[in-house]
Amino acid sequence: MGGLKNVRNRRDDALSRVDWKRLESLLVVYYRGQGYEVEHCGTGIAGRRFDGGVDLKLRKGDEYIVVECKHWNAKQVPHNPVHQLLGVMVNEGATGAILVTSGEFTAYARESATKLGHVQLIDGDALRAMIGPLPEPEVGELGPANDHTPMLRPRRRDEEGRRHGDVPGDSPSLGQRKDDLVWKIAAGIVIGMVVLGALRSCVASYQERQAMAQFAAEVKRITADPDPLGLRSVATRGQPNPSTASQRAGLPLNPLRTAGNIATIQGAALLGDEEGARQGSRRMADDMRRSMKLTDPSRPIDHEAARAATMQVSGVHSVAWIDANNLLIYVQRNEFRSQSVIDTICHQLEPLGDTLGVIVNLKTRAATRPDERGTMSRNCQLASGDAAMFQKVHPNYDPPPEVTAAYRASQKPQLDADRKAQGEAQRIIEATTPEM
Repeated sequence: MGGLKNVRNRRDDALSRVDWKRLESLLVVYYRGQGYEVEHCGTGIAGRRFDGGVDLKLRKGDEYIVVECKHWNAKQVPHNPVHQLLGVMVNEGATGAILVTSGEFTAYARESATKLGHVQLIDGDALRAMIGPLPEPEVGELGPANDHTPMLRPRRRDEEGRRHGDVPGDSPSLGQRKDDLVWKIAAGIVIGMVVLGALRSCVASYQERQAMAQFAAEVKRITADPDPLGLRSVATRGQPNPSTASQRAGLPLNPLRTAGNIATIQGAALLGDEEGARQGSRRMADDMRRSMKLTDPSRPIDHEAARAATMQVSGVHSVAWIDANNLLIYVQRNEFRSQSVIDTICHQLEPLGDTLGVIVNLKTRAATRPDERGTMSRNCQLASGDAAMFQKVHPNYDPPPEVTAAYRASQKPQLDADRKAQGEAQRIIEATTPEM
């Protein structure tokens, strides 16, 4: 107990002087008054030697709350009982937990309760407000003066008399003294074995935590690397640089990556790393979503930003959205109507959001032959002809006649200016070329 902190405000009132049995009984009365069905299972009830970490069990409707009492007046309750009560709550299948003290909690205990959740802390001030003022306890209800100094059993009068020779009695014989010495030596050996076992357990627990931390770090490294065994470099030898390739969806789940994610979640849970477990769950859910060809609703692509990014691609003449998913792009010449241009456009759109929600449709601006008039369509992350869930592909999309007429009318001034410039250039060439 030497490592515990003293309370900042030592109270001296009726509540501080009642024993822990009386305190449990007061809480039973209070919670029954709040409408709870109370089961008193602490050591304060007759016949109980161990309480299993729970003094009261409260039930009301769907609520099931476990309560632990710490009648500490001199020392602050640390964070350990908070963690222990949370474990008891989980094992009991309870919906909540309450840790009560007649004194104070350490700052770390309060921080732990806030971080872990589900555990309510009731300190001495809140407890006194709950149960109200108390009369001075009777002699049988008095508690120890210091909650970490056990109450001394009064010596019997004859024992005290024998010690000083006032009361006649048999003095211990030599055999009795030897027996006492043997028992003391045996007790010392047992205590030493218990302490040694505890030390070994602490060392083993520390080594286990260190090994688990190294394991979790290694698993995180593996799951962060999409190709931990170096198989991609063999499979893609002689192929384009994969760093420039677009994201892919609709592929089967990678068993190694899935196993790594599961191991990461389990390791983080054992270490109490909530953020690590959350990240592993997020990665696993993302892999499953992409395998099912489901778009990420949290990363939609802004249409105007996508148009501006697509206009920067070489060969693109104009861009328009047909609907929420289909992006119609007119290219300058037919050689730009290719899968490589679709890859370039999708790679340009990746920083804006989830490209699984985009289908690129390429058409040639000035198509002259029948084979140039078709539409080349593909989802950014899927094979040609495939679409994400709930998407609609527009093969060989042709805009409505009124849209085509409006587009041609908007382009007519530019075409007239181009023709005039070409005619003027031809006239200058003819005028400056000498006759042969």
